[in-house]
Amino acid sequence: MIRRILRSLKIVKVLSIKKNHLVLEIGSGANPLLRSDVCMDKYPFVTKKHRTSLLHINVDERPFIVGDAQSLPFLNNSFDFIIARHVLEHLVHPDKFIAEIKRVGKAGYIASPSPFIEILHGGFQHCAENIPEDIISELHHGTGTPGHKWFIAGKKNTIFMAAKSKNIYSIYLLLGYFIKKRTKYSKRSFSKKNRGWMETIIFWENDSINLFILNDIDEEHKLDEKIDVSAYIKGLGSVEKKDTLKKRMKSILRKQIFATKKKYEIYELLACPICNRNIKKNNGYLVCEACGKFPVVNNIPILLPEALMK
Repeated sequence: MIRRILRSLKIVKVLSIKKNHLVLEIGSGANPLLRSDVCMDKYPFVTKKHRTSLLHINVDERPFIVGDAQSLPFLNNSFDFIIARHVLEHLVHPDKFIAEIKRVGKAGYIASPSPFIEILHGGFQHCAENIPEDIISELHHGTGTPGHKWFIAGKKNTIFMAAKSKNIYSIYLLLGYFIKKRTKYSKRSFSKKNRGWMETIIFWENDSINLFILNDIDEEHKLDEKIDVSAYIKGLGSVEKKDTLKKRMKSILRKQIFATKKKYEIYELLACPICNRNIKKNNGYLVCEACGKFPVVNNIPILLPEALMK
């Protein structure tokens, strides 16, 4: 816990997040940053492509929203700072994501695995046949990580994205294999000395993000993972919040050290993910007058376009 607090304090300093900033974390998963005030994730359950754990979600006083990074369920300019760690590489439409964070936030931070890490450890979008087992075994996720669709590089506020195409599969595997087998590469020691090789980091403010997509993803992988809304409702409804001394201490420390000093009401920030208009609470639902209603389960709004109920 102490180590996590010290790490979070360092991150807050690096990101220049102020005490009165309201912070949204997109793709918060099982381990949101302590400085994040509002947490959002599309996948509150463990899936093939996403390793979020429902047992760790909404464990403290912070609001948690089920939402899509490509259609954010918030009103314009709701947040002073937006954090998105290891989200961009999963998205089918990164251009929509960039447009949405600029609409909803004033500044932010994006972190993704570097092309170097994707080549060595990230797996690949497509499964392989007739590839030697010792090459496949060196990838952290076996024959591929279906959720990682892109190689991402960037500098300051500019992002370059190249899709993981079948055409480069063999080169990708052999290059990673060569580095790991023919050099003195060790992930642990290398990462300690060369942190800049491990992640692509982007800072932006005032709409200043430049996105260049060098080639698009294959048609067969443009379909995102299907959402079973009824399973979400059932699963979120059965979650029991366990009140332990450790959780209470963590919550108190977070409020005292990290939480925003800005006063806000989460339901006043929410918007329809389809039309971006205001939505209002009504009989256990969030209602958009133009589109319809969305479920709220255990005080967790499910604001996905797929969750729309006419």
